[in-house]
Amino acid sequence: NDEIIEDEIINLDAELDLDGPLDLPPPPPPADDDEEQVFVVVEQPPVLIGGIAGVQKRIVYPELARRAGIEGRVIIQFVVGKEGQIINPRVVRGIGGGCDEAALKALEGAKFQPGRQRGVPVNVSYSLPISFSLRS
Repeated sequence: NDEIIEDEIINLDAELDLDGPLDLPPPPPPADDDEEQVFVVVEQPPVLIGGIAGVQKRIVYPELARRAGIEGRVIIQFVVGKEGQIINPRVVRGIGGGCDEAALKALEGAKFQPGRQRGVPVNVSYSLPISFSLRS
C-alpha cells in the first residue's frame, strides 16, 4: 500500500481538579425484598427427613430402563425452602430411560428440616443424588 497517512496533532491537555466536586452516577435502585436470598453454604445444612433411604423406597424403576439395563445416578438440584419444602426441582445429570422422571416423582413426597443461618431458617440450594440399580 503506497498511501501516505499524514500525522495528526492530538491535543492531550487535560486538567484534573482533585479538590472539586465529583459528578457521580445515581446509586442503584434498592433490591426487591420479594426475591429472597438462596444460600449455598449455611451453618446448619438442611436434613432430609427419613434419609435418602426413604426416597429410594419410593422409586418405581421404569420398565423401559429395566429392559434396557440402564443403571446409574440421577442428580437433582433444588432449593430447600424455609419451611423444608422442595422448590423448583430439576435434573442436573440424568441417565434417561424414564429414570430422570422417576427420580423427580420419588422426591415429590420428601420433606426437609430447613437449613439455618445464625439460627434463622433460610432458603438453601441443595443437590441430591438418586441411585438406580438393577441388582437390588
